[in-house]
Amino acid sequence: MYRRGFFTACAAGIAGCLSDENDRAGELEDADIVDLPEDIETQHPTAESTVAWETSLPEPHRGPTAYDNQIYLPIRNYIVTYDGATGKGLWEGEVFRRANDSPYITEDRVYVPSAAGGVYGFTHSGKLDWRVERDHFSPPTPIVTNKWVFAGGSQISAMNISEENIAWEVSGVYRGAGSFTADSNAVYYSTRIDGRSGLACVDSESGDRIWEVKYGFAGAGLDIRSLQQVENEILFRDQTDLVAVNKTNGDEIWRKSFDGRFNYSVIGKPQSDKAQLFVREEDPGGRRDTIYAFEYPSRERHWSYARDFERLAGPSFSDDFAFLTGTNNEITKLDRTDGSVIGRVKLDRRLGITGARFAHSTPAVTNDMVIVSVTSASRNYIVGIQQDSF
Repeated sequence: MYRRGFFTACAAGIAGCLSDENDRAGELEDADIVDLPEDIETQHPTAESTVAWETSLPEPHRGPTAYDNQIYLPIRNYIVTYDGATGKGLWEGEVFRRANDSPYITEDRVYVPSAAGGVYGFTHSGKLDWRVERDHFSPPTPIVTNKWVFAGGSQISAMNISEENIAWEVSGVYRGAGSFTADSNAVYYSTRIDGRSGLACVDSESGDRIWEVKYGFAGAGLDIRSLQQVENEILFRDQTDLVAVNKTNGDEIWRKSFDGRFNYSVIGKPQSDKAQLFVREEDPGGRRDTIYAFEYPSRERHWSYARDFERLAGPSFSDDFAFLTGTNNEITKLDRTDGSVIGRVKLDRRLGITGARFAHSTPAVTNDMVIVSVTSASRNYIVGIQQDSF
């Protein structure tokens, strides 16, 4: 059964965007803390020169995903794709119940997790040509290698890309965001070992346990979070510490303690002359958010950027710059090399946007644009802002 598409339904009214039906449709359609310098002023260009486009949405959104100059948003039971340069809707794909989290995008497909537990794979023209259903709690964003699609949740399922089936599963996985990561050889995940928080590694082909390490304290909560990969290391949060272990055997390589409540880590994409690990630290009282940049492979702290009484989201990266959003409705552009502030753009009436604020989410970066989610009392939308406006 084919239903009215997302773009058509939204044009007819917000109620038309609602759906709980299962449909395979994918229709193509028309060093030390660096405080903010006093001489850096928020940019207030005209709307015409800064906001290149804006597109209305039926509900608030955590933030878009960018790939190859296109923008992908999970909205209700759709994955919706827009042209990053113009904001024009390109295609929509429908999943069962609700598109649960951000997609994982490869050269061949867009993999979308469903609230019903499955993962849907769409081609870049919007055709649904891969799907595996699960009976487990709705998964976060899957991780895709050359052979496998790994879906998380309370269990990790290894789904074969070529055969559309589940090859193996492991249970006892911490269900929060950043609870697992994977490569072509192994899957690494947060779990409980002998009543304590721990990290486990299983073979990607069989799901057999390779190694496990206990961390943290006994208790109801799990403390191993924010799993990321850098070179031959797995990085994660162990309570208030950032820890790096060897991917091969789980041996600890490096540990860095943070003051305050360490929230999550983000890895910036490597450049030709360096790779950077970015970490966000949030003060427990909400007094300061700090972004730290560490150089690899030295793991030395290179620079940091902090804002008082403001929550930061991001960063997202172009080749030379990092972009962050904040709860004061500003986008900040930083030099990736030294953390210096290039400029800021603020949403306000001088941009033709009144009564609006950024949804607290990481911005998406395309070739020329920075795309952010915006919400107000009367409407929700995404906005494309030109990078050279900063």
